[in-house]
Amino acid sequence: MTSPLEKGNALESAVRAIETAILESSPALRENKFKIESKKHVNVDGVRHEVDVYVEVDLGKGYKSTFIFECKNWQDAVGKNEIIIFSEKIDAVQAQGGFFVAKSTTKDAKAQAEKDRRITLLTATEHNVGETPAPFDFHIISVERRDAEIDFVPRDKLALQQREPVQLSEARAVQKGADLNLEQYVHEWISETCDENLRTFPSATLGEGDYEREAEARRVFDEGELTVNDLDITEAKLRIKLSVRVSRPPVVSHFEVATRGRSLSFAPVTLGVGTLQARYVESDI
Repeated sequence: MTSPLEKGNALESAVRAIETAILESSPALRENKFKIESKKHVNVDGVRHEVDVYVEVDLGKGYKSTFIFECKNWQDAVGKNEIIIFSEKIDAVQAQGGFFVAKSTTKDAKAQAEKDRRITLLTATEHNVGETPAPFDFHIISVERRDAEIDFVPRDKLALQQREPVQLSEARAVQKGADLNLEQYVHEWISETCDENLRTFPSATLGEGDYEREAEARRVFDEGELTVNDLDITEAKLRIKLSVRVSRPPVVSHFEVATRGRSLSFAPVTLGVGTLQARYVESDI
């Protein structure tokens, strides 16, 4: 069961994501900076205030504007006392305006908000995630394992017969007269080959799971263009075996804030390098 704190955090995260999308897409802010923070603590005359979402826009030449958001993910309608407290918070942080986001507000709360022209009431709707399809068939592709073999073929036939495996970290390589970090060169080539291979991976038609793929690449060098351990290399052959994972995380929250936009967040996905949580945001402005 979701706790009140988790419910509140979910709405705050959605509001922050929507407002960030609005700010980033605004032509007026292309030359100006803005910052947006969640759960910002402000201490005024010894009184501590917590702002759910804090926005500061730098208009340049010493001019800055501040806006704050209060988010109440309550089943019950918000009353007038919460609006009174929000007005005091706007005063405390010297904000130009404040947006109060809630699922519903009482008649008295609406009347109280009308007394402060700095306050805008916004209605939030929480949609049933079980009925929310992933937009655009969203899914995640990750390479969980890649095993690569590389073969440097020397131009000299005698050296071809006597060659030994190349230790990338210790090899001496020169390309077009300049020292070459062979380990880095091969690593970048492997990444490029994997990316190219994945362009033809039909992930949209596949279910969740791991899939095995193979990729090959070949590079040919002119005489004297590349030497490895003092051997002139005529070509290099790369063979890769990939384990590719398709993840289709479910939607875990879906909020729509009237006149501002909507935000969907997906369940976290564990990848080889860590955890990723994706979000889809649409702006109405």
